[in-house]
Amino acid sequence: YNSRENKVYAANLESDDVTVIDGAADSVIASVYTGSSAHPWALCYNCRDDKVYCANHELHSVTVIDGASDSAVAVVAVGDFPQALCYAAQSNRVFCASEYDDDVTVIDGTTDSVVATVAVGDLPWALGYDPQNNKVYCANYRDSSVSVIDAATCVVLRTIGVGACPYDFCHNPLQNRMYVANNASSTVSVIRDSTPSAVEESFKPQAASLKPEATITGDVLFMEAKGEGRMANGELLDISGRRMMDLRPGANDVRSFAPGVYFVRTSNDKGWIANKRVVITR
Repeated sequence: YNSRENKVYAANLESDDVTVIDGAADSVIASVYTGSSAHPWALCYNCRDDKVYCANHELHSVTVIDGASDSAVAVVAVGDFPQALCYAAQSNRVFCASEYDDDVTVIDGTTDSVVATVAVGDLPWALGYDPQNNKVYCANYRDSSVSVIDAATCVVLRTIGVGACPYDFCHNPLQNRMYVANNASSTVSVIRDSTPSAVEESFKPQAASLKPEATITGDVLFMEAKGEGRMANGELLDISGRRMMDLRPGANDVRSFAPGVYFVRTSNDKGWIANKRVVITR
């Protein structure tokens, strides 16, 4: 889904193209050719640069589609038989798992050039992204394991054993956990994030934590009004500390910002008093 243009994209395996559907009218508005016998297999959306990436399974490449014009603007060579894609918003990178090369190709979202190739396990099949900690999870089908990749450094932080033949991911932003569907064991493995790397979910009782959780929002960030001398005015900062917008008591529209981790810095009449982590999702 292209949230900026309100378009839906469908990869057509046999016809070697990508169908573009208008999200308002539910009608086909374009078809983007990806190459003879390309077998387009997977898609992901770069919200920062308004691009759609299509993994061409048989051509060992990724076609880059401009989200505004619905035209192919680049073709990036990757490993053998690209199987899965995901977009890491914080680092503005696209990760492509190549099942026969046992690696993940990392593509810069601005230049559409390869910046790294990360070795993972046997038959990488699916990718998942944790926007809160900027990590990419790779399901290694034959190894029955998951490789955890730091999206900033393109380094494998840890390889975690899961059920037989991991096949797909789902991220839970509230508890910051990754759920892994295991195709051959009829199970779901739960991975809990832990700095600096990820750990498997434990079945032991967990002690309560006083550490505040991040605020999760999609479209509106609500600032609560405080009492006298404690104004809720503040600023929204990106992950590097750059000011993105001023915040006022009540609803603040954050739909224009890319998904990822941000910080709210609040103030009172004596100056800045607090920073709180905010995760914007789509």
